[in-house]
Amino acid sequence: MDLRAWLVLGVLGLVSLGCETPPPDGRAVFLTVGCARCHGNTGAGESLGPPLEDLSTKFTIKQMNAFLDNPIAYAEKDERLSKWRDEYFTPMPKLQMNDPQRDALVAYLFEKHP
Repeated sequence: MDLRAWLVLGVLGLVSLGCETPPPDGRAVFLTVGCARCHGNTGAGESLGPPLEDLSTKFTIKQMNAFLDNPIAYAEKDERLSKWRDEYFTPMPKLQMNDPQRDALVAYLFEKHP
């Protein structure tokens, strides 16, 4: 049996054992759901979105999760975000992602921009 056949059998064996899908990669989520369009590829900020630096001074992980779950509703209740509404005219949109993707994104953001 050649190497390719062994790899296929190995993958099928792992799938049949019920192995779970690995968690999403936070950086990949950042790029695919659209964060980079407004905040830049590195999170340094752009004309449409603020820099993502010093996140832990602005949000807890729980708050960031809540914000990303429904940014417009969260921003209406958070007085700190009103200055961003005046500076960045495009409101933070509700991004299309599931809970594991959002968790991975938040972990990535806090790792890269503590």
